Amino acid sequence: AISATNSDGSARIIAQEYGVAAINTGTGSTQIEVDRVDAYNQQAIRVENGANTDALSIQVNNRVASAFGTGIYASHEGSGDARITGATASSVGGANVGLDVRNSGNGATIIDVNDVSGRDDAAIFVRGGATTTDLSITTSGTVRSTSGDGIRADHAGTGDLTINATNADGTAQVTAYGYGIRARHTGSGAIAITADNVTATDEDAIFANGGASTTSLTVTASGAIVSTNEDGIDARHSGSGDLIVAASTAEVTGGERGIYAS
Repeated sequence: AISATNSDGSARIIAQEYGVAAINTGTGSTQIEVDRVDAYNQQAIRVENGANTDALSIQVNNRVASAFGTGIYASHEGSGDARITGATASSVGGANVGLDVRNSGNGATIIDVNDVSGRDDAAIFVRGGATTTDLSITTSGTVRSTSGDGIRADHAGTGDLTINATNADGTAQVTAYGYGIRARHTGSGAIAITADNVTATDEDAIFANGGASTTSLTVTASGAIVSTNEDGIDARHSGSGDLIVAASTAEVTGGERGIYAS
C-alpha cells in the first residue's frame, strides 16, 4: 500500500518522470491513496497488477496531473476488482489521457471520479477484457478533451457497461473534440448511459454500440446533447433486449441527425 496524504489534503508528490510507480508481480492487493501528484514527462500515477494479484484501488483526494504524459495509468490482471475513485472536488489530468484503465483480470472495473481532462487521445479511456465482469464509469464534474474523446469505454466482459455523467443539480458536463461519450460492448450484458450535458465537435455527442450477445441498450439524457458535425445521439444495437433512447427533458442537436437509433 502507498499512502501520501495528510489531514488537510495538501500532501504533494512532485516528479520529473513518474510521480508514483507501483508494480505488483506477487500476490495480494495494490492500494494507493494520494492527495496531490504532479509529474512532468511520464504518468503521474502508474500501477501494474499482475495475474496472481487480488484487487487494485486508487483514491485521489485532491489533484493528479501530468504535463506531458497520462494522469493515471492502471493495468490490472488480477482476480479482484479494479477501482479508481476521486473525492468530490478532485481532478485528474494528462496531456495524453487523463485516466487510462485496462482490466484484463476477473473482476469488475469501477470508476467514480469528479473532474477529468485529457488532450490527445481521451479524457477517460477504460477497457474491460473478456474475463471481466461489470464496467462502470461515474463522473460528477467536468470531463474535457481538447483533441480526443471525452469518455471512451470498450467492454468485452460478461457484465454490464454503465456510464453515468451526472450530478444532483444536472450540471455534469462532458466536452470533447471527438466523441463526447463513446461506449462499445462486445461481450454480454446491458449498456446503460445517463448524461446531463454532452458537447462534441467532430463526432457524435453520445455513441453506443451493443454487440450480438448484449441485452438491452439504454441512453438517458436530461440536458444539452450537442454535436457540431455528427449525431447528437447515435445508438446501435444488435443484442437481444430493448433499445431505448429517453431524452424527453433534453435538447438534442446534431450537425447530421439529432437522434439515430437502429
